[in-house]
Amino acid sequence: MGKKNLMEVEMERLPPLNAIKAFEVAARAGSFTLAASELGVSSAAVSQQIRNLETWFGKQLFVRTGNRITLTDAGHAIYPQTARALGDIAAIGQRMLEGGLRTRLCRQRPVFSGRVLVGAETGRASRCLPAHGDRRARRG
Repeated sequence: MGKKNLMEVEMERLPPLNAIKAFEVAARAGSFTLAASELGVSSAAVSQQIRNLETWFGKQLFVRTGNRITLTDAGHAIYPQTARALGDIAAIGQRMLEGGLRTRLCRQRPVFSGRVLVGAETGRASRCLPAHGDRRARRG
């Protein structure tokens, strides 16, 4: 195998995203059962995702007492940023679905190479060309 680029290394550092989602819902709901209902999975599946995340972090995120769960200090520490991050991802999805971003071909400063990248409109329209299939971008 060849050397990994920076993006591949960064992706390896990501915690399992399904587990992050299960953590956020369980922490907000205060229950694996309620989280399971919201996510449309079993409470055992939520519990397994939480165990996976705890293993990945090497820290316990919830104290389990019978059917009750309570966030640990580590869980409290990561919950606000986790909730914000998932909210940001949801907002991106909503914005894309509503047509709030137009696709353009933008010449960006090279990070890994000097490629032309497809990106969202950034306000630097002088460096962006309309994408081939974007009729709205060709009008201006």
